[in-house]
Amino acid sequence: MINSYLPDKDLFYKTAHAFLDTLFSDVLKNDLGQIEIRTFPKGQSPEQYFFDTTDEAIKTAYDLCNSGVDVYFGVN
Repeated sequence: MINSYLPDKDLFYKTAHAFLDTLFSDVLKNDLGQIEIRTFPKGQSPEQYFFDTTDEAIKTAYDLCNSGVDVYFGVN
């Protein structure tokens, strides 16, 4: 059995999509930057991921959160 930190995937996607679209829709639509997902795994170096769409960022954030990694976002 997989331990899920975010058991309601549909609710996560819906909420995250509304939130990220509010912040980044104009930025992404006008090619002015990307969404940055940054992680800080315990005992490891931070990692960065960059996305041109909210859907890609949401999927990655969901998967990372469910693996127990601390996930943060920003704009590049």
